[in-house]
Amino acid sequence: RGDEAPAVGGPASRFEEIAYRRSPQHPGHPVSQPSEGRLVGDLVETGVTGAGYNRGAEGREKHGGVVVVGSRRLELELENPEAATSFQVRPQNTGSGPAFFRLKSEAGEAQANLATGERRILEVPVEGSPARLELEVRGAPGEFLWGAPRLVGGEVPGDRPPVVLVTLDTTRRDSLGPYGAPAGATPHLDRFAAEAAVYDRAWAVAPWTLPSHASMFTGLYPSHHGAGVATDRLPRQLDTAAELLRQAGYRTAGFVAGGLSAFRFGVAQGFSRYRDPDDFSTRGDRLADYILDYLDEVEDEPFFLFANFFDAHAPHQIPEGMEAAWGLDELRQQLPDRDPWPLVAKNPRAGWRQLRRGSKGGGPLPEAPAGLRYLRAVYRAEVAFMDAQLGRVFEGLRQRGLYDRAFIVVVADHGELLGEDGLYGHSGRLLPHLVHVPLMIKPPAGSELFEAGERRGELVSHVDLFATLLEAAGLEAPPSEGRSLLSDDPGDRRWVLSEEHESVMHDIMAPMRLAAHLWARQGVGQRQTVWPEGGNCTERGGPAGAGGWVEASCPEPWEEILAEVQQVLGSAPLTSGDPGGLDAEDRRALEALGYL
Repeated sequence: RGDEAPAVGGPASRFEEIAYRRSPQHPGHPVSQPSEGRLVGDLVETGVTGAGYNRGAEGREKHGGVVVVGSRRLELELENPEAATSFQVRPQNTGSGPAFFRLKSEAGEAQANLATGERRILEVPVEGSPARLELEVRGAPGEFLWGAPRLVGGEVPGDRPPVVLVTLDTTRRDSLGPYGAPAGATPHLDRFAAEAAVYDRAWAVAPWTLPSHASMFTGLYPSHHGAGVATDRLPRQLDTAAELLRQAGYRTAGFVAGGLSAFRFGVAQGFSRYRDPDDFSTRGDRLADYILDYLDEVEDEPFFLFANFFDAHAPHQIPEGMEAAWGLDELRQQLPDRDPWPLVAKNPRAGWRQLRRGSKGGGPLPEAPAGLRYLRAVYRAEVAFMDAQLGRVFEGLRQRGLYDRAFIVVVADHGELLGEDGLYGHSGRLLPHLVHVPLMIKPPAGSELFEAGERRGELVSHVDLFATLLEAAGLEAPPSEGRSLLSDDPGDRRWVLSEEHESVMHDIMAPMRLAAHLWARQGVGQRQTVWPEGGNCTERGGPAGAGGWVEASCPEPWEEILAEVQQVLGSAPLTSGDPGGLDAEDRRALEALGYL
């Protein structure tokens, strides 16, 4: 990046040479030279690449691998310590016309003629180590991807479990059965929790998607990985859990339903295969279909699966077939006849935007109990739909003999405000309904890590998941700001941290906006929120409607708390411009999701 050589490499993947020029619009993001090298630039910047969004369903799936520009033949030697029996790759033609692909080993050959945008799997037998391969492409001018290269078969070293990370986007703790939702609200997660460790003091690092996911994958707080704070993507030079698992021989795949988890924001680093949302989001039933299709391909090999469910995200809409179960028709008839409540039912996207913007003066909306009952019922229906789809994934793992073997983490990236103090949405504040998140971890059957259904009370953060995922796979995690939750020693942790920063891609709307930069220090039974102009403190013991927290005296002046937090995280980052500086595609996605 910049003046230094980009970080490249990984199993069966390398670049021989890359040229750069700086982009005057985005000086922090070098782009490939020549200018048409989009696939090369994407691969270097995000770790995966593939055809653009206008190429239908295939364009949503991105791969790591090797990009060549123009007709070319590559000769590769791959170490094969596990005595794999074949080599598999997914070539994709993104050139301007038809192209011929040929894959050859010492033991066989496979070839394909592909139209522009077309992708196909090629596989050849391999013998010995190193495995010698030729990759040849001939065709019209353009770029060509040899995607998701991997060695197949051979011995699987050690007892390495499947590792699964499920993130529930915008999911409040109190919407799930294990955290107090009404009986029957989330039966599949209830069953999962009975087999897992359930964490009661888990905290998000941020109240929105990108920085939270980046912290899970790197073990760093947002101020230190920068995604959504100082830059619009996760920097390529940082090691992610997916990269380290792939280097250890894990097959890595990500399936995401939310736009801010798309590959172009950098969280796809380390995945051999990564499926972006169908549009701005993917419904949970379709996401489950994609995941189950992938599981059909998995053989007796270790894999890391990342799944991001998005159904609970705004604009809150009634899932198909869920209206009667949640009494929504009756609740709709009770809605207030004043703005924005009729619009909330008739046009959820426009109605949600009005709720977020508050009153005409920019303040919170007046209380509307009937409106809140309707909106919260719609939200619970969304969570119930998501639970049903996650149940399909769990059942798919069971049917394939993978569930009992798997190490599975289920966590929310953040929560949602649904009218508390007249506020709606999930950015701009660090309130408990936003950053006190559900977290459940199921180890492989027979493991002595946790007792089934155990409730855990230690302070836990998103940054802990990086080391936890790696240790679950038998790997030693590099240093990070988190700790493995599989460690016998919980350590002497007094605080975990959350932060929120306005940036070029993250416009904080009134009335949610309290300050451009916020930090929260979360302890057991006490929490402190500070910003450059002030602060407040709360303690546990309040009514459930307030998330169990009430105002309290601060143990020290807010200026001292701010200084202590900034000593760990650094001072406020510069606000990087205004939303007008975003690429048109990113801006359109953020507007559709209600972030702008």
